[in-house]
Amino acid sequence: MNNNALAHIRKLQTGENRYCFECQTGSPTWASLPYGIYLCYNCSGFHRGMGVHLTFVRSIEMDSWTDKQLAMMQLGGNQELRIFFQSHGIQITDSNKWKTNAAHYYREKMRALVNETPIPEEPIDWTAIQEIPKPQIQQQQQTQIQQDISPEQNVLHRCLQQFWEQASKSTKEAFAMIDEKISKVQIKEEAVQLGQQISAKTKQFGEKSSKVADKAYQSLKSGFNEAFGFIKSKADQVIGKEKQEQQQQQQQQQQQQQQQQQQQQQQQQQQQQQQQYQPQLQWPQQQQQYQQQQYQEQQQQQYQQQQQQIINNSFISFRQMVKIKNKQQ
Repeated sequence: MNNNALAHIRKLQTGENRYCFECQTGSPTWASLPYGIYLCYNCSGFHRGMGVHLTFVRSIEMDSWTDKQLAMMQLGGNQELRIFFQSHGIQITDSNKWKTNAAHYYREKMRALVNETPIPEEPIDWTAIQEIPKPQIQQQQQTQIQQDISPEQNVLHRCLQQFWEQASKSTKEAFAMIDEKISKVQIKEEAVQLGQQISAKTKQFGEKSSKVADKAYQSLKSGFNEAFGFIKSKADQVIGKEKQEQQQQQQQQQQQQQQQQQQQQQQQQQQQQQQQYQPQLQWPQQQQQYQQQQYQEQQQQQYQQQQQQIINNSFISFRQMVKIKNKQQ
């Protein structure tokens, strides 16, 4: 993808376009052209499996983009499609939303606006599921595949096509000459001369075909070298991103482990402090129990003393009564 196209798409990735339309994952790197929406890597695989008659995805960073494809992204957008679906009773979470009449109308309207053709009529039932016949699906897939061919592939295709056309033309000319000469051969010398001419023509055709084939090979080799260099650079970028993500994950795990260790240390310190303060907190309770016990013992001693005093007083009174009785006798 050239830098101008990439910069143009990056400018469009604002608001809801910064997230995947399906799962809301941040920084999407894929796009669905028929709707002009942005997708993450996982959701792009789901869209690719639905078939190009429903959706067609391209990589923002690795694929080449045409002006019409950029125009589709300019017209579309995550927010625009979301509002369109909601206004016609289509649930965003419904996996069959791409098969509805509403989705079909949106695709055709986008294509008509880009190609400057009449906009299709609105359906009667927006939520109805639309079944597309298989021949029509195959035709749409073939058309989409042709649109997906890159400029480099077009050059190679035209070069090979010219080679086979030239080879076919030279072969037809040679056989036409053979037929014409054979019909006019009357003597052996003419036959010999005809054979020499055919040999010269065959040699000329071989040299010409060899040049065309060599040119096609050089174009093919150049195209493969450029494609390999492009793929290698993109692969290095992807590997670099994966390494950065792995490092970030490791740092996050280390931070989480440190936080857990700190929490454990704080809990241990709190437990130690509670164990230190527990005797001090229990001492007033023990002192109160001891005082209550002493008070009960004092009360018991006083009661015993009172009982003993009562007994002593009773005994003294009894002795006095005995003495008085003895005197009376």
